[in-house]
Amino acid sequence: MGKMTCKKGQTYTPPKRVPLPAPLLQHHKQDILDIDFFYSDNAPYLLIRTRKILFLALQTFNVRRRSSNGKITYSRPTKDIVEAVNRVIAVHKDRGFNIEYVFGDNEFEKLENKIDAAMQTCAAGEHNPHIEREIRVVKERQR
Repeated sequence: MGKMTCKKGQTYTPPKRVPLPAPLLQHHKQDILDIDFFYSDNAPYLLIRTRKILFLALQTFNVRRRSSNGKITYSRPTKDIVEAVNRVIAVHKDRGFNIEYVFGDNEFEKLENKIDAAMQTCAAGEHNPHIEREIRVVKERQR
């Protein structure tokens, strides 16, 4: 009964890296990151966007805790935020781009001197319009 064997699956081969067009690297060597948190289904996400080449990165924070009143809350440890931002900066450096500044709300002041670029924060009560617009676009696409 049943003498067939399972076929061995194909092995994964990573996609070949496409060389970037020379004009892109020439005209957009320096870039700026905009970062901010947004919530979707009560879960926090960190959205990171470059201004010139419009690269988007999204980091989720799945560390859940149940509070004393039974409500589920999510934590956003500074260490995880620093790792996510530095990972995006490293991806850009690997492809030949240099990230000069990281712009964010005043909640990102704790990243000062911890990330691989200069941190610029907005004043209290203000927002970064570049990333706020992108958050609206992401939420709209999600629906």
